[in-house]
Amino acid sequence: MRQVLAAAQARNNAAASYVNDPMLSEAGNRQARARLAEQAKAAFDLTMDEVLESASRKVTTEVFTKALEHRPPFNRNDPAAAIITAQAWQFNVLPRLERGEQLVDVLKAADTDAVLGAERFAPAYLSGPRGSGLNAIFYDATDDVARAVTGRFIGLADSPEAAAAIEEAEHFHDDFDALLRTVQLVRRGDTASAIEAATLVGSTIAEAAPDARPEGDDAAGAGGASESVGESSA
Repeated sequence: MRQVLAAAQARNNAAASYVNDPMLSEAGNRQARARLAEQAKAAFDLTMDEVLESASRKVTTEVFTKALEHRPPFNRNDPAAAIITAQAWQFNVLPRLERGEQLVDVLKAADTDAVLGAERFAPAYLSGPRGSGLNAIFYDATDDVARAVTGRFIGLADSPEAAAAIEEAEHFHDDFDALLRTVQLVRRGDTASAIEAATLVGSTIAEAAPDARPEGDDAAGAGGASESVGESSA
């Protein structure tokens, strides 16, 4: 978090720290000040991108790969698997969704084929416009389906270790969303809110991008830095 705040502080202070060059005209100094601010913004954006990329790459390669070793596989190149999971969706899952049941409830006692079928077809079925007219918004059910499917796979796991690996991958989504929100708030200069948002970043992400989560002395340092960053952005 200290690295993130320092980058934000440098971005916000860049223009104010510029000292006019007596050899330049007023317009020349304005251009030089603008260039300095733009360079600071580019450096800040690079830092934010590196934080997100580091977390995403590490967790995706390590956490998801580990989870895939323990959850039931679906072979898209296997015609039999495609037929079985499609039938399980059509006869065991879809009718209950059409009656108004929630997917998470439908899958509570579902077998592997039904869960894999839901993973294949539920996102398209459940996604779509919500509301009407100008108030209509598109609802993307992908994340909700993933949580329901993963929750059932945890229940179907053949060992506590397998369940833990699958559950860790499930938490990644919420953890990464919290990290993304933290970075977005810092990008806008709302550092106080960013520090609060960072407390929601789970340990999986925090270990991959340690500067995104204040702890101990870093938290105190972040609190002090937030005042100066906020003042600079005002």
